[in-house]
Amino acid sequence: VDLRGRVAGLTQPSTWIAGARDRLVPWAAMAWAAEQCEGAFTRVEHAGHAAFLGFAETVVAALQPLLQEAAA
Repeated sequence: VDLRGRVAGLTQPSTWIAGARDRLVPWAAMAWAAEQCEGAFTRVEHAGHAAFLGFAETVVAALQPLLQEAAA
């Protein structure tokens, strides 16, 4: 199901994290989605699809602003 047309309707804060070497979901698609809903976007340069596996610190750092906003 193609839900791209609904991404702009997302109203909750979001952070989109993509691996630059992801072969399943291109990082540019994630950047586009983040832009559509005014979310944050982080590209993890040497990561694949599961960026959190090898780059946990980068992923945690990318999530910090979202988590701080949720805690406020």
